[in-house]
Amino acid sequence: MSPRGEISAQLRRLASGLEAKAGDAKGAAEPDKGQEQGGNEAQGERQPRSGTQSIERAVLVLKELAAQPHFGWRATDLAVRCGLDRATTHRILASLARSRLAQQRSSDKRYTNCPLLFELAVGLPGMEELRRLADEAMDRLARRSRAVAFFYLRSGNDFTCLARAGTALIQSLMFEVGTRRPLMSSAGGVAILLAMPAEESALVVAENRARLTRWDSAMDGVERIWEESVRAGRAINRAATVAGWNALAVPVRDAAGLPFGAVMLAGTADEFPGTREAAVLDMIAESVATLERATTRGFDRKKRIAV
Repeated sequence: MSPRGEISAQLRRLASGLEAKAGDAKGAAEPDKGQEQGGNEAQGERQPRSGTQSIERAVLVLKELAAQPHFGWRATDLAVRCGLDRATTHRILASLARSRLAQQRSSDKRYTNCPLLFELAVGLPGMEELRRLADEAMDRLARRSRAVAFFYLRSGNDFTCLARAGTALIQSLMFEVGTRRPLMSSAGGVAILLAMPAEESALVVAENRARLTRWDSAMDGVERIWEESVRAGRAINRAATVAGWNALAVPVRDAAGLPFGAVMLAGTADEFPGTREAAVLDMIAESVATLERATTRGFDRKKRIAV
């Protein structure tokens, strides 16, 4: 396989993951049987459970822990978020804690991810180099635009904020590095959805809608982003989720033309009026081109780095 093909294959594996499979999406969207039966764990335990199901539930808990890396989760809230009963969630958290994959803070008893996750990721080929390039590109973009720049990495049906630069004067713009959210919930994620094959995009949108609705999220703003973006043919957020703030995003594609991430700029409505959208998109496109060139040609092959 050529270097270009190898890089593309690695990107696709990284972007899709197990959670992109329909079975995993369905499992994440449906509540646990024990919870539907009033949390009767004894009754739930009589149902046969495979080792695969246990692994999938543990992965689901880890992903939700990653969604709030600083704030953390109370076990009861995490159970609701994951659609699991409390007893099952406590058992999973206890097992993760014994393995140093999760920890409970003594100050507020909230659960967060453990440093072991970082330690395991240190040797992942290409990711540190990709993050360095994204940091540099977002810093340049934020300084040039005087706005807030983000690089989102696709993670199955979600995105993870890999890089952020610039300062927001409001607390509502809380997509910090490490934040994990459904693709549909941000213009950056919508840019990825619009660049995906139509059939795959439709499946992800359906899963995202079910999950966000179950979370009792503000779906009016999310639906507005999606509908306006589909009509415009580009990812836009005109103050749909944060009053007075607009955002534009462009997908980042691999050598095969498939989206593995997105670059997003967010600024006040005064800084990003509708009349400036074309100029803002041009600035974003330059950063996207830089990242695409780097990932397409690969990095230092002597260091065995390729994304």
